[in-house]
Amino acid sequence: MLAAINGVGPAVEDEVPGAPDPAFAARVEEWSARGGVGLARATLLAVLDALPATRSAATSRLIAAARGGAAIAGETPTERWLAELAGWLAERR
Repeated sequence: MLAAINGVGPAVEDEVPGAPDPAFAARVEEWSARGGVGLARATLLAVLDALPATRSAATSRLIAAARGGAAIAGETPTERWLAELAGWLAERR
């Protein structure tokens, strides 16, 4: 598996980090401060929030819940999974 992953893209010795994105870093910090969540969760929220025009209904519900909207609830397996993910994203540091 690791060999397959490493076979995608440039050779490992040719890889270089991407250029910093200060605007994205600021959005991550904003999500972290707003929700009191760690940087990993804040990064996921910033990524999910980045493209509202292409956001799915499920992602819209996650973002709304993270912004303090109504909790996600439901009876279907998908809704229960979404509620669990929303809870995980909201876990405080």
